[in-house]
Amino acid sequence: MIVMRRNSGFFFLSLILFFSLIFFSCASNGGGKKGGRGASVSKLPVLPQKTTYFQVIPEEVIEDTVYGSPAAIKRAFSQIRKPDDTEYTEEERVLLAVMNAMMNYVWQSEKNTLYSPSDLPDNAYTGAIQSVKNGIYDTSTGGADFFALVI
Repeated sequence: MIVMRRNSGFFFLSLILFFSLIFFSCASNGGGKKGGRGASVSKLPVLPQKTTYFQVIPEEVIEDTVYGSPAAIKRAFSQIRKPDDTEYTEEERVLLAVMNAMMNYVWQSEKNTLYSPSDLPDNAYTGAIQSVKNGIYDTSTGGADFFALVI
């Protein structure tokens, strides 16, 4: 019985020490409002700033494409789709190719029925898409915006 009392006392002392360490370590953080050494924590932006290349594209189309789910990409595609293929601006053709590439390479399990124009200009976006087709990770495209990073 004496051994049992010694072990139970040690157990309760360990338990109190454990919970006090947790309490004081959490309480010293200031409620999670500041990081270590007085540095404040800032919230990251949810949506990257609009790219200058796609400035003629409506904002909601860019937002849906950046969101990147198959439903959002298809919704963006339906907003930008035109009956005649010759009516697309250069930026719209490139964005359609980016949407098509995202569906092909990111969402391989989804059926891709998006139109992709064949007469694309040579730029960083189309070059990155071509690199992906060739199985190469091209770092020369840079990380100027969301689409360059995704492709």
